[in-house]
Amino acid sequence: MFKFSLSCAALLLALSLPASAEAPSKDDTDLAEQFLGCGYYFALLPSLSDNKTQGEQQVRVKELENFSRLAALALVGRNNARLASAVARNRFSEELRQADTQGDAALVQMLQSWSDRCTALMEQQSAGVAPRIEAYVAADEAAHAKAP
Repeated sequence: MFKFSLSCAALLLALSLPASAEAPSKDDTDLAEQFLGCGYYFALLPSLSDNKTQGEQQVRVKELENFSRLAALALVGRNNARLASAVARNRFSEELRQADTQGDAALVQMLQSWSDRCTALMEQQSAGVAPRIEAYVAADEAAHAKAP
């Protein structure tokens, strides 16, 4: 697994970046949607955990959520990430809704599927995306340093 800690300030800073002028590739768009889907999964996890799952685990889940969202921003830029986010949110919400209507077993299976999917995504893609996130945040910091 990777070690990459992100602060909320870095996430907010990256969200304020100017939109990229060039269109992202289909691969980057697909990957951004996958990361955003995982971001929605990670955002849901704290509401599903019991009160004993506090502290370090919740911090780790929040870091994974932030990493997922920053990965999408770094892959496709702010404006394209908005569209990818809407697509990912709709897919995740629909999958969750369908599983919920089918009962607890289907819901558990759906969540396990997302857990497996997101674990694989983080293991396979996080190291490759991390430098793009760093470059994205660095570009934003440079842009803000030049701003009056």
